[in-house]
Amino acid sequence: DRIVADGVALARAQFDDLAAAHHVCAKDRHLLIGRPAEALVDFVRHSSIDLLIMGAYARGLVYNVLVGSTTERILDLLPCDVLVMKPASFEYPLNQETHKPRVQRGMIR
Repeated sequence: DRIVADGVALARAQFDDLAAAHHVCAKDRHLLIGRPAEALVDFVRHSSIDLLIMGAYARGLVYNVLVGSTTERILDLLPCDVLVMKPASFEYPLNQETHKPRVQRGMIR
């Protein structure tokens, strides 16, 4: 399909520009096409990866309850450890006074 091919080409060009701007060499760049959870699990299994580093993005409680996060969906499927990094602008989607997160300062509660 032409529209999909054009979208993939645009994504690849933007991905390569971003990676080059951060000095990531071409052999270390991996743009996965498809459903994120399935593509990541397949890639990790076939690439002998020991640690997968993922970014966190808070979309809100309702979104996560209905859809869930990619990270949560793949944790049990991955044969490697996962490190989740949150951006400096990350905001916990619940009121922290009434809903304490399960993980604080690297300690599981």
